[in-house]
Amino acid sequence: MIPPFLRRLALALLLCLALVAGASADPFSVATYADLCKVGTGTDGWFLNASYVQTADIQCPAGENFTPIGEDDPFIGSYDGRGYVIRDLYINMPDYRDVGLFGKVEGRAVITNVTLEEFSITAVRDVGGLVGGLYGEGAIIENCTVSGTISGEKAPIGGLIGYAEYSTITDCHADVKILGEMIYEGGGLYEAGGLIGETYCCNVTSCSAQGDITYADEYVGGLIGYCYGSTITDCHAHGDVTIDPTAHYRDGPSGGLIGYAEYSTITDCHAHGDVTIDPAAQYQDGPNGGLVGYLHTSSAFNCSATGDVIGDEWATGGLVGFGYRATVARCYASGNVSGYEHVGGLIGYYEPRADYSLEDCYATGNVVFSGSSTNYGSAGGLVGLWDQYDLVLDGHIKNVYSAGSVSAPNLPAEAVGGLIGQIDCGTGVVATAAYWDVETSGQATSAGGAVGKTTAEMKTIATFADWNIATPAEYTDEVWYIVPGEDYPRLAWEGLPILPVADFSAAPTTGTAPLTVQFTDASTNAPTAWSWNFGDGGTSDQQHPSHTYNEPGTYTVALTVTNPGGSDTLTRAGYITVSAPVLPPVAAFSAAPTTGTAPLTVKFTDASTNAPTGYFWTFGDGRTSIAQSPSHTYSTAGTYNVSLTATNAGGSDTETKTGYITVSAPPPTAPPTAANSPAFPYSQQRKETLSFLLMCWGALAFVGVFCVVIFLLMNGAQRGSGGI
Repeated sequence: MIPPFLRRLALALLLCLALVAGASADPFSVATYADLCKVGTGTDGWFLNASYVQTADIQCPAGENFTPIGEDDPFIGSYDGRGYVIRDLYINMPDYRDVGLFGKVEGRAVITNVTLEEFSITAVRDVGGLVGGLYGEGAIIENCTVSGTISGEKAPIGGLIGYAEYSTITDCHADVKILGEMIYEGGGLYEAGGLIGETYCCNVTSCSAQGDITYADEYVGGLIGYCYGSTITDCHAHGDVTIDPTAHYRDGPSGGLIGYAEYSTITDCHAHGDVTIDPAAQYQDGPNGGLVGYLHTSSAFNCSATGDVIGDEWATGGLVGFGYRATVARCYASGNVSGYEHVGGLIGYYEPRADYSLEDCYATGNVVFSGSSTNYGSAGGLVGLWDQYDLVLDGHIKNVYSAGSVSAPNLPAEAVGGLIGQIDCGTGVVATAAYWDVETSGQATSAGGAVGKTTAEMKTIATFADWNIATPAEYTDEVWYIVPGEDYPRLAWEGLPILPVADFSAAPTTGTAPLTVQFTDASTNAPTAWSWNFGDGGTSDQQHPSHTYNEPGTYTVALTVTNPGGSDTLTRAGYITVSAPVLPPVAAFSAAPTTGTAPLTVKFTDASTNAPTGYFWTFGDGRTSIAQSPSHTYSTAGTYNVSLTATNAGGSDTETKTGYITVSAPPPTAPPTAANSPAFPYSQQRKETLSFLLMCWGALAFVGVFCVVIFLLMNGAQRGSGGI
């Protein structure tokens, strides 16, 4: 094996060569599987210290074994995947270590924006989907996402990275199923993590893992298997961690987030999967926790675990299996917990020593001691066993509570407690401001100075007067909040419930009695309960009720909505107006004249009562009208039926008068007779007409002769004066 100092010397020389060769040259474009295979080979200048940019999605050939980039010498350049996908990567190297898309990575290498989908990798150790071994001194892995399956035999193995040291891993996500294989009795997969197998002096921020680890032997975590000297911030693990029943000589911890954390700080991290140790596993001797199996000289702040934890021997806790020189603050666990020895809703076995503490934490899961021993073991709603070695001051456990049931039928009463099961190496120090629910726990006593309260008292702010606590309506920057009467205290970082804002509408808002109104809730911020007051004595707890107003009046409507954050009321004054019911009209009318000869014009006059608002007349001759008092002309003789329909909001009524209008035909025109002729006979008229015409012709003849004579006279005079 090459000594570390020689490796670092070679790395420095390579970096110098890169500078001399012009490391600032444009990056090489990786667009095909052939390009991917070429990275780092030295062909055409594609060296391990070069810069690469992926420019297209890459589909790997089915079953073609890929050789990791940096298989022998480490990759020390940069690779930017730019979000493009590499699909179906296949690596089968069962006898090799440092295996992944990148085998070994060192120095200040930068790998960003890489997406691997559905890869399949088999190797012996130091295996990861993206990087097998990350031996960086300032290396950066950022915004990378991987999915697939890894099969391995030894440590470390991770969905994204097998082993990482002195590096920064940010915004990376893995959905990888990790499978172990027993290769000999007493050995198997260990230091396995859904994201990283092992970290040494690394910063891991805003990362997540959700694949299951279905077989492991020790140091197993949903996110990281073994974590030393590292800072883990804002990370999540969603997958389950399961120890196979054929695992032999198991002596390492398992956790929903981290198996073993040593000299590390864990902040704002959360585990959601179950941690299960099969009872058939032989010689199982490791602590198991919903978040961390073994928290050694480390701290956990603002963290949670929600999965169930089924442990075996030693220590099992909903959040931490074994806490040694550990500070746990502002954390909670809600999953159910069972184990064979020391079992606690939050921590199975807690040995803080002088400089560490457990404060502002709670557990709500049920705790079960499942062992058969009658003289060894402990069970507590919060802590199973509290080892007080080296403790001299009260308050190493403070501002805590538990609310789950505690069951340990085989243990003596002094080993079982509502909050703390048992004290070891007792120095007389006690927990302060520590409580448990005596009703839900089924336990009337607890070790360590805790105080039991009823469920009602546990939901009252006065119980926690010594805490830094407030109601949501009064909250400023307190550690805790409580909705009095509704729930137990909760940590403020979980997110205060937002007060609901009441709002509603209704239709119709006006009308006559009886008036049925549909009310529609429009409140925001997720109310969970509704209380309506309709203003007439009626109420409802439905979200969208219907209500009938039977009496006239003006009504004020109020809606109160409630959620865990509190309540809000909206009152709409005079919102509903109900009028008295309207009487239906009584149709009546008259007409004049009702008889006569055609054409007969008749004036109809409405005489209806109870204020009709609409009219419809039928006159019996095919004609109609909607006027209140219309006129109508009958053109044809006959007897006509007349109807009037009057309507209003109360209904309608019709009056029909049969044979009401009688129209007779006009008398016929008589032929000419002496009685109706002019005063003189027809012949006399003819004579006078002929005489008149003759006179006219005579006058015209006279005028014509006169004109001819004048013409002749004038013509003769002209000839006489013109003669010689």
